[in-house]
Amino acid sequence: MSILFEPCRIGAMEVKNRFVRSATYFGLSDEDGYVGERSVELMRTLARNEVGLIVTGYAFVAQSGQVFADMNGIDADEQIPGYRRMTEAVHDVDRQLVVGGLQFEPHRRTRGRRQAIFLESPAARQFGR
Repeated sequence: MSILFEPCRIGAMEVKNRFVRSATYFGLSDEDGYVGERSVELMRTLARNEVGLIVTGYAFVAQSGQVFADMNGIDADEQIPGYRRMTEAVHDVDRQLVVGGLQFEPHRRTRGRRQAIFLESPAARQFGR
């Protein structure tokens, strides 16, 4: 059998196989970025079809980064229950879910010059990036 079907580890996370659904834009949130039942069902369907690791659609981490009306957001504690429902739907079939965060603010002005903005996760720092 191919190694694609074998379990693997990513840090402390055990993944049942090597099939990964990458972060994509799927436009199923409401206008404030709240995850709804359609997003939960999408994650459940992917998990039931044996995708080992699912990365959610990219999400803005500050309101100023929301560029689409139906883009996932994760900039307020009130949005956590939607992500919790997505996570539970995936974990119910013994698969893994991670959030794909992305902020659309590629530049800011500093003393008249444009400067790139980078948002870095604690996980990236742990692995020396």
